[in-house]
Amino acid sequence: MNLLEIISNYNLTVVNGTGIKATTRPTNSDVEIIKANKQEIIDIITATKIAREQRDMKINAISGLKKIQDATEEWDRYYYNREIRANDESTSSICIAHPESDIKNLKIEYPRAAAYLLAEDYSFSSDYEKSMIGKTTLEKIINGEDYNTVIAEMESQWAEYCNGNMWN
Repeated sequence: MNLLEIISNYNLTVVNGTGIKATTRPTNSDVEIIKANKQEIIDIITATKIAREQRDMKINAISGLKKIQDATEEWDRYYYNREIRANDESTSSICIAHPESDIKNLKIEYPRAAAYLLAEDYSFSSDYEKSMIGKTTLEKIINGEDYNTVIAEMESQWAEYCNGNMWN
């Protein structure tokens, strides 16, 4: 087992910058590996944390992303509450007010955020190939590549895959 697998299997974390903590108890042989490679494990965990923080900062810097996500959540809540109200005989038949936000116009106003969300949708697909195409596209958008180009590539790759595997 390599160090990345050990870190993952035991959910190792750095404590106070110099210690290592495991969520699950390592085997005796893995304890010896952890002790022998303590500093390297700390360096890997620290580098991974820094990379994750940098990635999160890039995502948070996508203009309009939070606005579109908030508007989507607002509409989801509205539809959920409307459905509950329609099926609940104890409530009155008075309709609840729909949200003021306009997701379609927000996506037009913030096209990079819209591209990010489309790639994210692909990445959540239950189809393995579609999910991988989406994840690759998502990373490209996060890292600043032209969103129009990468979305066109994503849709082309998916169409090509579907055409080639239509009868499988």
